Amino acid sequence: MTGAASASTSEPASKLPYRVAVAAALAGSFSLGDAAWEFVRSAAGGVAIGLAVGWIGQRLQRRLSDAPLAIFLSVRRRARERSQDGCDR
Repeated sequence: MTGAASASTSEPASKLPYRVAVAAALAGSFSLGDAAWEFVRSAAGGVAIGLAVGWIGQRLQRRLSDAPLAIFLSVRRRARERSQDGCDR
């Protein structure tokens, strides 16, 4: 998974249990089906946003005619992906 997709899915997924708990407390009931649907919806939205941002970035990078800038952006992106995956080599 790309860095953008990973970031955009992890944040909503981490806030989901809190939102479900607050909704259950306010409504006085809990629905596992509603909670599961909310998770799927949040994850799908995050993946869609991550893919869109990655696609746009790739298209922009392909259009660069400045070779040193293209190399810099490529190396920077890979370094960021490695740091988000926990690879510090």
